[in-house]
Amino acid sequence: MPGQWGTEPFSDSVDAHTRFLSWIENGNFYVVDSDREPIGTLALSHTVPEYAREGCAERPGPALYLEALTTDPSLRGQGLGRSLLAWAEQESARQGAGWLRLDCWAGNARLRRYYRKAGFEEFGRCRLGNWEGALFERKIKAEA
Repeated sequence: MPGQWGTEPFSDSVDAHTRFLSWIENGNFYVVDSDREPIGTLALSHTVPEYAREGCAERPGPALYLEALTTDPSLRGQGLGRSLLAWAEQESARQGAGWLRLDCWAGNARLRRYYRKAGFEEFGRCRLGNWEGALFERKIKAEA
């Protein structure tokens, strides 16, 4: 999907390298493995990506922002993505956040439906160059 990821390899982006290093250095990047093979990733932090800051500026807080949510395509339909979202919600509650926010490519109707079915509400758009993103949030229930 060139619209989702562009036409250049993500690994060629200096900005992508910088973001990943920042997540790792700050302890915000998580890898899920099965038999020592990575099957999913996510980044979870209090930092809203620069391209989404305007769209999130008037939203209630505190919030955590979820990025780099990936799952092994061979495991599609087995609930791994939902499990990662549930963990991110639990971690958000543990850290005292009232909201969990994320974005995805606005042109991916299937992914947008997925997030809505997972309980997220679409609240706006963001832009990075020619890429248009859809912004989502979910109210986090306080830990019992």
